[in-house]
Amino acid sequence: MMIRTLDELNMEFMANEPIASSTPEHDEPQLAAAVDSMNISPITAIRKNNRSLLGITSNALLFLILLIVLAAVMTTTKLALYTVTSSSMQAEIPKGSLIIVRKTDPSTLIAGDNITFMRDWKTSVTHKIVDIYEDFEGNGTRGFQTKGLSNANPDNEIVKESDVVGKVSLTIPYAGAILFYLSDNINAVLLVFGVFIIIIIMLRLVQKREPVVSKKRKS
Repeated sequence: MMIRTLDELNMEFMANEPIASSTPEHDEPQLAAAVDSMNISPITAIRKNNRSLLGITSNALLFLILLIVLAAVMTTTKLALYTVTSSSMQAEIPKGSLIIVRKTDPSTLIAGDNITFMRDWKTSVTHKIVDIYEDFEGNGTRGFQTKGLSNANPDNEIVKESDVVGKVSLTIPYAGAILFYLSDNINAVLLVFGVFIIIIIMLRLVQKREPVVSKKRKS
C-alpha cells in the first residue's frame, strides 16, 4: 500500500482543479451588455413619462364623461339622483352621499324600505318606512310613517302615495358632495375639462415628433 502525506494530497488536488481565467477582451462585451440593460436613455424616460401622464389625464377625462353620461341616463329612465345634505340617516346613508332612487309602485313598499319623498314642491326627504297605513284617509291609498334613523321621533306628517318618489337602490358615500361642489362651480369644471383636452392633444403631438434613437452595439 502506498501512503501519501497530506502535503502531497493537497498538491495533487491543486494541480487537478481548473483555474478560471478572465481577460478584459472577454469581459468587455458582457459588461457593456449589463450596463446597457440597466441604463435608460433620456428619450425612453421622457416617452414613458408622457405615456403615464397621458394615461392619467385620459382616465380622468373618461371618468368625467361617464359622470355626464350617467346623469343623462338618469333623466331618461326610472332612476333619479339625489345628494344627501343632512345626517338624519347617517347610520345607513351618510351626509354627502349620492343616492340612486328607483321609481317604485307604492303598493310594493314594505316597512324597512328607505324611500325618497317630496315634503313640499321643492324639498325632497329620504327616510325609512317604520309603519304603513293601508287605507289612509279612507280613500284606498296607502300612507307611510317615516323616520330618520338619527332622529328621536318619527316624522310628524304621514307620507302619501302621491308624494313618494321611489325607493333607494344604491348609496355612494361622498360622491354626492363632490357632484354638489361641481354643480356649484360649473365654470371651474369646464375650465378643467378644457385643460385636459389641451394636455392630451399636446402629449400626442410630442409623441409623434419624438425621434427614433437606435444604438449600434460593437461586435
